Amino acid sequence: MTIYHYVPNKEVLRELVLDHILREIRIPGPDEGTWEDRLRQLEREARRVFADHRDVSAHLGDRGSVESSRLAEGVLGILHDGGFSPDAAVLCFAALYTFMTGQIDLDAMADAIAGGSLGATLEGVTRFSQFSRDELFEFGFDAVIEGLKVKLLR
Repeated sequence: MTIYHYVPNKEVLRELVLDHILREIRIPGPDEGTWEDRLRQLEREARRVFADHRDVSAHLGDRGSVESSRLAEGVLGILHDGGFSPDAAVLCFAALYTFMTGQIDLDAMADAIAGGSLGATLEGVTRFSQFSRDELFEFGFDAVIEGLKVKLLR
């Protein structure tokens, strides 16, 4: 209970923890490649950070925090630099966010999957293939980016 002397409730504590973790994710600047390269760098970094903190759900940022807002603005800025209209950038952000939170959840479940306790899962479907989880991530991310370009880029 001592912690509540410093923070008013559990929600504020969660937000502080999430902000501390998200602060590690750097937003690549315009001089660091194309918009696609920059998004790829940012998403790989986010995946790495959440891998380092497996017990923290990416969904904790759904309500917004200082750092989740910083990252959202960073993604929207990269999409703007890529030529997406404001409305198209919002659609892109939603698709990218959904893909990444799903990927981070899959990564977090990897230990339980390896233990065989979760039944039919991504690991169960792919265990006999030659693809690593990193290769599956890269394929999925490429598919999302290519789809966004086809559907939304002017």
